[in-house]
Amino acid sequence: MKKFFALVMTAMFALSSVATAASVLDGLKLSGEMTVNKVQVKNENTAAVGGDDYRSESRSRIMLNMAMPLNDDVDARVVLSKNNRKYGQAEENLTNVQTQLDVVNAYVKVQGLFDLIDLKAGRMFYGKQGDLAMYYGPGYDYGLGVSALDGYLASAEIAGINVKYLDAKVAEMAPTADSDVDLQGLVLSPVDKIADMVSGEFYAYKNVDNLPVSTHDRDTTLLYGIKAAAEVGGVDVNAEYAMNGGEDETTKV
Repeated sequence: MKKFFALVMTAMFALSSVATAASVLDGLKLSGEMTVNKVQVKNENTAAVGGDDYRSESRSRIMLNMAMPLNDDVDARVVLSKNNRKYGQAEENLTNVQTQLDVVNAYVKVQGLFDLIDLKAGRMFYGKQGDLAMYYGPGYDYGLGVSALDGYLASAEIAGINVKYLDAKVAEMAPTADSDVDLQGLVLSPVDKIADMVSGEFYAYKNVDNLPVSTHDRDTTLLYGIKAAAEVGGVDVNAEYAMNGGEDETTKV
């Protein structure tokens, strides 16, 4: 009888644990992407001597997106990426897979902070694929690399203007003092279309490169630009103008 009661109690605890795990994962949303890049190259090395300079290969990338609400106002997101394998190579064991798996996104997003700001903090993608000025995310050229930023992005709507402020770190060479690459950005765009047909955006970015030597503000690059988009006669029309500036301390005498 004692063994029977012990078995019943064990089963109850097990079911309780399963129910708790199920409730925690109830809001988990999974999505993914598989990309294959096929490349055929001839005369890649123009200075090569002898032989036929030709190669053909297919590289694959797998991305797994995991998003889950932590509470009513806070969401979390983690993205895993693996892009090392080429078609025809030997299968990989779990140890190799674990080594080649990268956490390319890991951030939380707080909505309605101070009833005004949406704040994203952690490692994140930024921009849209194909943007001329600023893009960190999955690449679709040879190698299928993935880039990301560590920092925070604050977004708010103020007086009919969407305001975004980015403060991020591109690279960090700790523990060397002041040996990093920092990025700041401000993006302004009207909530409503201009003349009910044109959407616009103004952006300004500052990139401070302190690599490879620890010289404060060694290389500062500024970028300003404006974008406009409209649909004219069923055709999407996009225009963008940008200019850069800055200062390179290494060229000073």
